Amino acid sequence: MGVSVVLKGTLLITGASGQIGLALIEHLIKKDYRVRILIHQNPISFPLVQLVTPYWGNILNPDSLHKAMKGVDVVFHLAGLTHTKHNNKIRLADYERINVQGTKHIVEIAKRERVTKIVYFSTISVYGRSVEDKLLNEYSIAQPSTAYAKTKYKAEEMVMNACSFTGNPMGVVLRLASVYGDRIKGSFAALRKAIQQGWFIPIGSGNNHRSMVHEKDVAQAAELAATKSNAIGQIYNVTDGQSYTMNQLLSLIYSSLNKSKPNYYLPDSLVHFILRRLAYLQAIRYHNRIERLQSQLSLWVENTGVNGQKIQEELGYQPQYHFEDTWKSIMKTYI
Repeated sequence: MGVSVVLKGTLLITGASGQIGLALIEHLIKKDYRVRILIHQNPISFPLVQLVTPYWGNILNPDSLHKAMKGVDVVFHLAGLTHTKHNNKIRLADYERINVQGTKHIVEIAKRERVTKIVYFSTISVYGRSVEDKLLNEYSIAQPSTAYAKTKYKAEEMVMNACSFTGNPMGVVLRLASVYGDRIKGSFAALRKAIQQGWFIPIGSGNNHRSMVHEKDVAQAAELAATKSNAIGQIYNVTDGQSYTMNQLLSLIYSSLNKSKPNYYLPDSLVHFILRRLAYLQAIRYHNRIERLQSQLSLWVENTGVNGQKIQEELGYQPQYHFEDTWKSIMKTYI
């Protein structure tokens, strides 16, 4: 499972204010690591500021990156532009600028500042849509279809091609499944609310697979990627070790609300027809609003199941949380 390397230097986290970043900070601090964060907000407003050393800046500001990386051993690169988050003005250029150019800055400056390893947090979205009942692995061909996934894949390639000041590879890529936990509230919160209020209609047969991972297990995987010598130059899918159908996930949420899951749904064929029509309209007007709606509809009918055995076998990663076991406590936070 590889030799564990003792990290004597400081660890830097970009994107530390997000849900995964906060979980990672808590995990590393418990292990007595020295943690530094790069944030663009007022450090006083950062919830864990007393536990870390904050550096003001962002990944598009090379000067701030130089200061933040001095004396750093490992960079955990979480910062990036994710899904549209209801912002209609986000364009492909924004994804390119933040996810690709920002990562380029990270790689270049990490080499200059003699950082030994970059752990990059990517997404299983880079695989695109998988075949039903077939789990994709790290050797499956990436076919990213959204601006988000395409730019994350470009950033992956930069990290995988990165070399340290000694000329050795320095990158590790973690492709995260759908992350959940006490802090992850976005789509789950909206889904819970829709079901609770009685206006949710299941979309698709629900037989499509989804992979999940708890935020605390992501933190465990990140530490292993940073400390295991054989992780360098590798890509790992990070999941909770299981694959769920959409029906299973919905049934768990309905059950948490003491409701019965309906036995009707909008058929896949109708949803795909709507998606095709939206693609046509997208070329005419309402580009960003329709792209967001397409993404939301695709979420329900696409297969995004992946195999997460590689990181378990090579790094000794052992997921401690499973959605079916923790959903009751998690759903209580989505109010």
